[in-house]
Amino acid sequence: MVEGGKMAKRLHENGLTVYTFQAMGCACCLTLTAPADRLRQRRLLRDAQHITEEVNQVASRFNPKSELSILNREGHARVSSTLFALLEAAIDAARKTGGWVDLTVLPALLAVGYDRDFEYLQKEGSKPSTGVISWRSTWREIQLDQRTRNVSLPPETQVDLGGIAKEWAADQAGTALSAAGGAGWIDLGGDLRFFGVLEPQSVAVDDPLEMNGILAQIVLKEGGVATSGVTKRRWKHGDKIAHHLIDPWTGKPTESNLLQVTCVAPTTLQAGTWAKAALLQGEERLDEIAKNAGIAGIAVDRSGRRIPFGYEQ
Repeated sequence: MVEGGKMAKRLHENGLTVYTFQAMGCACCLTLTAPADRLRQRRLLRDAQHITEEVNQVASRFNPKSELSILNREGHARVSSTLFALLEAAIDAARKTGGWVDLTVLPALLAVGYDRDFEYLQKEGSKPSTGVISWRSTWREIQLDQRTRNVSLPPETQVDLGGIAKEWAADQAGTALSAAGGAGWIDLGGDLRFFGVLEPQSVAVDDPLEMNGILAQIVLKEGGVATSGVTKRRWKHGDKIAHHLIDPWTGKPTESNLLQVTCVAPTTLQAGTWAKAALLQGEERLDEIAKNAGIAGIAVDRSGRRIPFGYEQ
């Protein structure tokens, strides 16, 4: 199977069928416990790849021809049902988190050099800023017309859907594959969604301070898992090290006392939304967020201390 010009690889691990492929700028993995028939497995893989490719085509800010790029340039557009649903999901995430997960932070990301796909940014480093880029949060002012799918952005507003697009795609793929009789889980660059009828599975959480280290094992058979952190997407910007998690109240990379937060929730989108919101707000808000959002997980502070939160911890 081919997606983005790259062949999916198939292998067997512990009685499971595992397909690996590239999508949305990251390594992806589809693990199937059912069905056993190879032809049906390949159909499920094709469905998963179709969903991720469609989301990437409409929502990538690094593709100047994507719907999102056109919307950011023009300020208004009639968009596809996929992009409209993504924008609704992103605005809903902003609303539920009180603005901590803000889709309008793109100018702030550009100001610290995140102006191209991370693969190239990591190799080339960021370009010097041409000046201070002013930014204010405007997500409340975005206008969505459900009847026509017309979208209007406030003046000087640009939208980034990166994390939410991956999480939403994982949920969409999980729902589609379950409806087609599949069982297993899909991993889009660390954002996981379980689907179908499964026995409990163990998910390894990466240690942000140790190469190839395992922080914890989470056991579950449904729902989603997502991690937000500041140690992987980092680059040199001028004489400083920048990262991609913007504090919406300062417009700068967060200085939270947390390095990483992993959340478990009914959907991958919920897990990713609350992982990011929790990291930005810091350790003191973990228990409150877990209680109010009905999620659980594990965080790591700057000293490497592990902090479980939610459920029974």
